[in-house]
Amino acid sequence: MVDCGVVKYLRQLLTSNDCEIVKEVCWTISNIIAGSPEQVGTANKRDSKIQSIIDNDCVPLIFSLL
Repeated sequence: MVDCGVVKYLRQLLTSNDCEIVKEVCWTISNIIAGSPEQVGTANKRDSKIQSIIDNDCVPLIFSLL
């Protein structure tokens, strides 16, 4: 999933005005971070999925939501 580029679309959804969408996106991001590489579709080690979240600027948006 991560290797297919889904994180850039999740980042876009974090700016939605629909609270349910934002909640589900945050939940999905947390599952990506917590899941094994096999579960989230990353060929590389665990750090690559976290790096994908960082590289797509999801962290500042999540902080602003908090």
